Amino acid sequence: MRTPERWSVAIRRGDGEIAVESHAVQERWATLRETFARGLGALAEAMSIGLEALRISVRETSGVMPTAGQMRSTMAAVVAGMLALFVVAPALFVAALPDPTADAAEAALRAAVLLVYLFVVSRSEAAKRLFVYHGAEHKVIAAFEQHGTLPTIDQARSASPIHFRCGTSFIVLFVLVGGVVHAFVPRTPVVAGIGWRLALAPVDAMLAYEIMRATARNERSMVARVISAPGRLLQRWTTREPADDELRVAIAAFGALWA
Repeated sequence: MRTPERWSVAIRRGDGEIAVESHAVQERWATLRETFARGLGALAEAMSIGLEALRISVRETSGVMPTAGQMRSTMAAVVAGMLALFVVAPALFVAALPDPTADAAEAALRAAVLLVYLFVVSRSEAAKRLFVYHGAEHKVIAAFEQHGTLPTIDQARSASPIHFRCGTSFIVLFVLVGGVVHAFVPRTPVVAGIGWRLALAPVDAMLAYEIMRATARNERSMVARVISAPGRLLQRWTTREPADDELRVAIAAFGALWA
Protein backbone atom coordinates (compact mmCIF):
# COMPACT_ATOMS: atom_id res chain seq x y z
CA MET A 1 0.00 0.00 0.00
CA ARG A 2 1.16 3.57 -0.58
CA THR A 3 0.25 7.23 -0.51
CA PRO A 4 2.30 10.01 -2.12
CA GLU A 5 4.23 10.33 1.16
CA ARG A 6 4.44 6.80 2.62
CA TRP A 7 4.35 3.13 1.66
CA SER A 8 3.66 0.12 3.83
CA VAL A 9 3.72 -3.65 3.73
CA ALA A 10 2.02 -6.26 5.93
CA ILE A 11 2.98 -9.95 6.02
CA ARG A 12 1.32 -12.80 7.86
CA ARG A 13 4.07 -14.82 9.52
CA GLY A 14 4.06 -18.56 9.96
CA ASP A 15 2.86 -18.16 13.55
CA GLY A 16 -0.21 -16.27 12.36
CA GLU A 17 0.94 -12.83 13.54
CA ILE A 18 0.91 -9.90 11.10
CA ALA A 19 4.20 -8.02 10.69
CA VAL A 20 3.80 -4.43 9.47
CA GLU A 21 6.33 -1.86 8.27
CA SER A 22 5.90 1.60 6.77
CA HIS A 23 8.47 3.92 5.24
CA ALA A 24 8.64 7.37 3.73
CA VAL A 25 8.55 7.52 -0.06
CA GLN A 26 11.90 8.69 -1.40
CA GLU A 27 11.45 11.60 -3.84
CA ARG A 28 13.88 10.39 -6.49
CA TRP A 29 11.80 11.45 -9.49
CA ALA A 30 10.26 14.73 -8.33
CA THR A 31 11.72 16.62 -11.31
CA LEU A 32 9.63 14.48 -13.69
CA ARG A 33 6.33 15.07 -11.88
CA GLU A 34 5.15 17.87 -14.20
CA THR A 35 6.50 16.39 -17.42
CA PHE A 36 5.30 13.75 -19.87
CA ALA A 37 8.02 11.46 -18.49
CA ARG A 38 6.30 11.30 -15.08
CA GLY A 39 4.93 7.88 -15.99
CA LEU A 40 8.47 6.50 -16.16
CA GLY A 41 9.27 8.05 -12.79
CA ALA A 42 6.11 6.56 -11.27
CA LEU A 43 6.94 3.15 -12.75
CA ALA A 44 10.54 3.24 -11.49
CA GLU A 45 9.35 4.32 -8.06
CA ALA A 46 6.72 1.57 -7.93
CA MET A 47 9.32 -1.04 -8.89
CA SER A 48 11.75 0.23 -6.27
CA ILE A 49 9.10 0.11 -3.53
CA GLY A 50 7.92 -3.29 -4.72
CA LEU A 51 11.43 -4.73 -4.52
CA GLU A 52 11.96 -3.42 -1.00
CA ALA A 53 8.55 -4.73 0.09
CA LEU A 54 9.45 -8.11 -1.37
CA ARG A 55 12.74 -8.12 0.55
CA ILE A 56 10.85 -7.46 3.77
CA SER A 57 8.33 -10.19 2.94
CA VAL A 58 11.10 -12.74 2.33
CA ARG A 59 12.77 -11.72 5.60
CA GLU A 60 9.58 -12.13 7.61
CA THR A 61 8.62 -15.48 6.08
CA SER A 62 12.05 -17.13 5.78
CA GLY A 63 14.30 -15.26 8.17
CA VAL A 64 16.74 -14.46 5.34
CA MET A 65 17.06 -10.94 3.94
CA PRO A 66 18.00 -10.88 0.23
CA THR A 67 20.51 -8.21 -0.73
CA ALA A 68 19.44 -5.20 -2.75
CA GLY A 69 21.74 -6.39 -5.53
CA GLN A 70 19.99 -9.77 -5.69
CA MET A 71 16.60 -8.06 -5.93
CA ARG A 72 17.79 -5.68 -8.66
CA SER A 73 19.18 -8.58 -10.66
CA THR A 74 15.87 -10.40 -10.35
CA MET A 75 13.92 -7.34 -11.45
CA ALA A 76 16.26 -6.75 -14.40
CA ALA A 77 15.69 -10.32 -15.54
CA VAL A 78 11.91 -9.88 -15.20
CA VAL A 79 11.91 -6.64 -17.22
CA ALA A 80 14.09 -8.20 -19.93
CA GLY A 81 11.75 -11.19 -20.09
CA MET A 82 8.68 -8.97 -20.37
CA LEU A 83 10.24 -6.94 -23.19
CA ALA A 84 11.20 -10.12 -25.01
CA LEU A 85 7.73 -11.59 -24.57
CA PHE A 86 5.54 -8.57 -25.30
CA VAL A 87 7.72 -6.46 -27.61
CA VAL A 88 10.32 -8.57 -29.42
CA ALA A 89 8.49 -11.88 -29.94
CA PRO A 90 5.34 -10.46 -31.62
CA ALA A 91 7.47 -8.37 -34.00
CA LEU A 92 9.55 -11.41 -34.97
CA PHE A 93 6.53 -13.62 -35.59
CA VAL A 94 4.90 -11.21 -38.05
CA ALA A 95 8.07 -9.87 -39.69
CA ALA A 96 7.39 -11.65 -42.98
CA LEU A 97 3.84 -10.34 -43.34
CA PRO A 98 3.05 -7.30 -45.52
CA ASP A 99 1.78 -4.04 -44.03
CA PRO A 100 -0.88 -3.26 -42.85
CA THR A 101 -1.62 -6.95 -42.18
CA ALA A 102 1.54 -7.18 -40.08
CA ASP A 103 0.48 -4.22 -37.92
CA ALA A 104 -2.88 -5.77 -37.08
CA ALA A 105 -1.34 -9.22 -36.58
CA GLU A 106 1.37 -7.85 -34.27
CA ALA A 107 -1.17 -6.00 -32.12
CA ALA A 108 -3.44 -9.05 -31.94
CA LEU A 109 -0.53 -11.36 -31.14
CA ARG A 110 0.68 -9.08 -28.35
CA ALA A 111 -2.78 -9.13 -26.77
CA ALA A 112 -2.94 -12.90 -27.18
CA VAL A 113 0.47 -13.30 -25.52
CA LEU A 114 -0.80 -11.32 -22.53
CA LEU A 115 -3.89 -13.51 -22.20
CA VAL A 116 -1.89 -16.74 -22.49
CA TYR A 117 0.69 -15.44 -20.03
CA LEU A 118 -1.96 -14.60 -17.43
CA PHE A 119 -3.65 -17.95 -17.98
CA VAL A 120 -0.42 -19.90 -17.46
CA VAL A 121 0.65 -17.84 -14.44
CA SER A 122 -2.78 -18.08 -12.84
CA ARG A 123 -2.50 -21.88 -12.72
CA SER A 124 0.24 -21.77 -10.08
CA GLU A 125 -0.66 -21.87 -6.39
CA ALA A 126 1.68 -18.95 -5.66
CA ALA A 127 -0.10 -16.76 -8.23
CA LYS A 128 -3.51 -17.73 -6.89
CA ARG A 129 -2.38 -16.64 -3.43
CA LEU A 130 -0.98 -13.41 -4.84
CA PHE A 131 -4.26 -12.68 -6.65
CA VAL A 132 -6.19 -13.18 -3.39
CA TYR A 133 -4.07 -10.52 -1.69
CA HIS A 134 -4.41 -8.33 -4.77
CA GLY A 135 -8.18 -8.56 -4.34
CA ALA A 136 -7.87 -7.75 -0.62
CA GLU A 137 -5.76 -4.68 -1.39
CA HIS A 138 -8.30 -3.38 -3.89
CA LYS A 139 -11.24 -4.01 -1.59
CA VAL A 140 -9.65 -2.13 1.31
CA ILE A 141 -8.78 0.84 -0.92
CA ALA A 142 -12.28 0.88 -2.42
CA ALA A 143 -13.86 0.74 1.04
CA PHE A 144 -11.68 3.64 2.21
CA GLU A 145 -12.63 5.71 -0.84
CA GLN A 146 -16.29 4.99 -0.14
CA HIS A 147 -16.32 5.61 3.64
CA GLY A 148 -13.37 7.97 4.13
CA THR A 149 -11.99 6.09 7.15
CA LEU A 150 -9.93 2.97 7.82
CA PRO A 151 -12.43 0.30 6.75
CA THR A 152 -13.80 -2.47 8.90
CA ILE A 153 -13.77 -6.09 7.77
CA ASP A 154 -17.46 -5.84 6.83
CA GLN A 155 -16.92 -2.68 4.79
CA ALA A 156 -13.93 -4.16 2.96
CA ARG A 157 -15.72 -7.44 2.33
CA SER A 158 -18.58 -5.69 0.53
CA ALA A 159 -16.34 -3.43 -1.59
CA SER A 160 -15.41 -4.06 -5.22
CA PRO A 161 -12.07 -5.69 -6.10
CA ILE A 162 -11.96 -3.75 -9.40
CA HIS A 163 -10.07 -0.46 -9.44
CA PHE A 164 -9.22 2.02 -12.21
CA ARG A 165 -5.66 2.66 -10.95
CA CYS A 166 -4.31 -0.87 -11.07
CA GLY A 167 -1.15 -2.43 -12.42
CA THR A 168 -3.22 -4.85 -14.48
CA SER A 169 -4.94 -1.94 -16.22
CA PHE A 170 -1.56 -0.33 -16.86
CA ILE A 171 -0.19 -3.50 -18.46
CA VAL A 172 -3.27 -3.84 -20.68
CA LEU A 173 -2.97 -0.21 -21.79
CA PHE A 174 0.77 -0.69 -22.43
CA VAL A 175 0.00 -3.61 -24.73
CA LEU A 176 -2.80 -1.77 -26.54
CA VAL A 177 -0.86 1.48 -26.92
CA GLY A 178 2.06 -0.44 -28.38
CA GLY A 179 -0.24 -1.87 -31.04
CA VAL A 180 -1.00 1.67 -32.21
CA VAL A 181 2.40 3.30 -31.78
CA HIS A 182 4.35 0.50 -33.47
CA ALA A 183 2.20 0.73 -36.58
CA PHE A 184 3.92 4.04 -37.39
CA VAL A 185 7.54 2.83 -37.27
CA PRO A 186 9.53 0.68 -39.72
CA ARG A 187 9.29 -3.07 -39.49
CA THR A 188 12.19 -3.97 -41.78
CA PRO A 189 14.98 -4.78 -41.63
CA VAL A 190 13.96 -6.94 -38.68
CA VAL A 191 16.81 -5.82 -36.41
CA ALA A 192 15.91 -2.17 -36.98
CA GLY A 193 12.22 -2.91 -36.45
CA ILE A 194 12.92 -4.56 -33.09
CA GLY A 195 15.26 -1.71 -32.18
CA TRP A 196 12.50 0.82 -32.86
CA ARG A 197 10.06 -1.12 -30.73
CA LEU A 198 12.44 -1.43 -27.80
CA ALA A 199 13.30 2.27 -28.04
CA LEU A 200 9.61 3.16 -28.02
CA ALA A 201 8.73 0.94 -25.04
CA PRO A 202 9.24 3.90 -22.62
CA VAL A 203 6.93 6.01 -24.81
CA ASP A 204 4.33 3.23 -24.72
CA ALA A 205 4.63 3.19 -20.93
CA MET A 206 4.29 6.97 -20.62
CA LEU A 207 1.22 7.04 -22.84
CA ALA A 208 -0.36 4.13 -20.97
CA TYR A 209 0.24 5.91 -17.66
CA GLU A 210 -1.34 9.15 -18.87
CA ILE A 211 -4.37 7.31 -20.25
CA MET A 212 -4.80 5.43 -16.98
CA ARG A 213 -4.63 8.69 -15.01
CA ALA A 214 -7.15 10.35 -17.30
CA THR A 215 -9.65 7.48 -17.09
CA ALA A 216 -9.27 7.33 -13.28
CA ARG A 217 -10.04 11.06 -13.00
CA ASN A 218 -13.14 10.67 -15.17
CA GLU A 219 -14.20 7.14 -14.29
CA ARG A 220 -17.92 7.91 -14.59
CA SER A 221 -17.68 9.09 -18.19
CA MET A 222 -18.62 6.69 -20.96
CA VAL A 223 -15.34 7.26 -22.83
CA ALA A 224 -13.27 6.46 -19.73
CA ARG A 225 -15.27 3.34 -19.02
CA VAL A 226 -14.87 2.09 -22.60
CA ILE A 227 -11.11 2.74 -22.63
CA SER A 228 -10.61 1.13 -19.22
CA ALA A 229 -12.94 -1.82 -19.88
CA PRO A 230 -10.22 -4.30 -21.02
CA GLY A 231 -8.10 -3.60 -17.94
CA ARG A 232 -11.05 -3.81 -15.57
CA LEU A 233 -12.13 -7.04 -17.24
CA LEU A 234 -8.70 -8.64 -16.76
CA GLN A 235 -8.68 -7.54 -13.13
CA ARG A 236 -11.40 -10.13 -12.62
CA TRP A 237 -8.64 -12.60 -13.52
CA THR A 238 -5.83 -11.05 -11.45
CA THR A 239 -7.91 -10.51 -8.32
CA ARG A 240 -9.55 -13.26 -6.29
CA GLU A 241 -12.12 -13.02 -3.51
CA PRO A 242 -10.19 -12.79 -0.21
CA ALA A 243 -11.15 -14.33 3.10
CA ASP A 244 -11.25 -12.25 6.27
CA ASP A 245 -7.67 -13.24 7.11
CA GLU A 246 -6.38 -11.67 3.88
CA LEU A 247 -8.54 -8.59 4.42
CA ARG A 248 -7.03 -8.16 7.89
CA VAL A 249 -3.54 -8.15 6.38
CA ALA A 250 -4.57 -5.54 3.80
CA ILE A 251 -6.23 -3.40 6.49
CA ALA A 252 -3.08 -3.61 8.63
CA ALA A 253 -0.96 -2.42 5.70
CA PHE A 254 -3.39 0.38 4.93
CA GLY A 255 -3.61 1.48 8.56
CA ALA A 256 0.18 1.72 8.77
CA LEU A 257 0.12 4.50 6.17
CA TRP A 258 -1.54 6.81 8.70
CA ALA A 259 0.16 5.64 11.90
